[in-house]
Amino acid sequence: MDPGLARVAQITREVEDVMSGMALTRIQRYVGGRSKALALGHAAKDLGGDRAMSNFRGGRLRLGAGWDAMPSGIAVNFRPAGFWKLADEGRKRSGTIRPRRKKALATPDGVRSLSHYHPSRGLKTFQDSERDIERSAARNTDAAIARELRRIVG
Repeated sequence: MDPGLARVAQITREVEDVMSGMALTRIQRYVGGRSKALALGHAAKDLGGDRAMSNFRGGRLRLGAGWDAMPSGIAVNFRPAGFWKLADEGRKRSGTIRPRRKKALATPDGVRSLSHYHPSRGLKTFQDSERDIERSAARNTDAAIARELRRIVG
């Protein structure tokens, strides 16, 4: 067999293997990492660089994201989901938080036995993240496949 044709046959076999095994894992890692970065970027843009929401029991709560490999692609996880929803839609009502008697907070100005929360506008953080992840998924997948092909062909 001609050495050139042998090389083409070898490349063809390797390209067929791109979508299975370790190559698929690398592609999923690339696309998953890019999707996670987009989600965290939207959270940082809307809530500040630390992606934290304050005035919650237990202190400040940070929005996070991750991804899982699925047979049909990847799934981006927004954690904790309820706070992503709050950042997306806002809060419609106000109210009072009354701690139990022994849980009153001692402050320099005296004992604080209750707290209030007020309505807040939604920042559409989740909607923007989801939209940009969907828009960039094909581009990121193409880039990951191109990286794998460059790795094979050399």
